Parts: sequence; structure tokens; C-alpha cells
Amino acid sequence: MGGVFEQSGYGARFEWGPAGAERLAGEVSCLVVVDVLSFTTSVTVAVDAGARVFPYRWRDESAAAFAEQMDATLAVGRRAATEDAPWSLSPAALRRAPFTPRLVLPSPNGSTIAAAATEHTTVLAASLRNATAVAHWLTTHGHGTPHHPVGVIAAGERWPDGTACAPRSRISSAPAPYSRGCWRTGPSPPHRKRPWQRPPSRRPPTPARPSVRARPGGS
Repeated sequence: MGGVFEQSGYGARFEWGPAGAERLAGEVSCLVVVDVLSFTTSVTVAVDAGARVFPYRWRDESAAAFAEQMDATLAVGRRAATEDAPWSLSPAALRRAPFTPRLVLPSPNGSTIAAAATEHTTVLAASLRNATAVAHWLTTHGHGTPHHPVGVIAAGERWPDGTACAPRSRISSAPAPYSRGCWRTGPSPPHRKRPWQRPPSRRPPTPARPSVRARPGGS
């Protein structure tokens, strides 16, 4: 039964939320977290500017101590941002904020998943802005084959009781790395039939680098 959920034998695997990430993290060579609204999009903005991003759990009192340990700036919630602390979980706010070379960026979905998964495997943050860069990095490093499978996690949202749900934005954006032409070898799970593939963008792609690859406790 476990093999069915782990999608054993496939080079590209797909799951939802924290439970799905936990299920796949120990079975794949790389995990791609997709949380376009807005952790992974914020990551691409920060990385574009030259910052290194560290994921962390949401609303965890130890976040400040972790940021100090990493010699990094701690981002806050959108409504908690101030003139003195303008770094928040908002791509627009990060564009306006002064440059910081190291940023701890907690979020309730994507960052929490990424922080937990980095204990088991390499993690990339993917959004619509850097899907091509992520696909290129994966294929260049040999990921996406049955022997070195990659798992794509749609971060989702949370209901008031804390359980995960799957909003339309994640359904639309999660296949983005698939649709950029990577992982052509090996059998393909049904998720790659792309019944909900988004139409090609009319806007030119924004150059971006894949992240996050920092491991908790790293430098």
C-alpha cells in the first residue's frame, strides 16, 4: 500500500501539503515546494536581489533565535511589517525593502514544509517566476529519473482547524516545473497529463535562480 502513495518507480512524483511532503521526503532525491501565494514567489524576489533565504516554521517563538544564529534578518507577517522592519511574506514588500544578505522567511505553508523537508532531502522553492530555472537545475543535476526521483509538493492553504486544503492557485501552478519540459525519461504518473496546465504566459520570463537549498543549522 505504501508504494502506491509513494508513487514508486516514477521519476516525477506529486503530493499535497505537509503530510504529502513528509510522505515523499525520504523517497525522493529532491523535493520541489510550490507555494506561489506567496512563500516561493517571495523567495525568488529575495534571491533575485542576491539574498540567501532560510525557511522556518510559522509563528514559532524560536524564529528570532534561529535568525540570530544564522546571522540573518527575520521576516514578519504582512500586517506586522513596519518602517523599521519592512521585510515580510510579501513579494511586493520585499522588492521595496532594503537589501539584506540573509533572510529567515517563515510562512504557514511553503516555508514550514521546506524547513521540515530539508532535514531529509534537498529542497527547491518553485513559483511561476522561476519554473524554467528550477526545471533546468533539476535536469542538470540528474534529478527526475526513476533512480533519482523528484517530488513536487503543492503547499496548499489551511482551514481554520489547521488541516490542509487545495486552493485553485496551487492546482494551477503546481504543474509549472513539469510543463517546462523536464523529466522526459522513465514512466510518468497521471499528474503529467496536464488537464489543468496553465496557458503560456504572454509576458517574458523573469530570470530567477532556484532556491531554497539551505539546511537548518547551515551557514
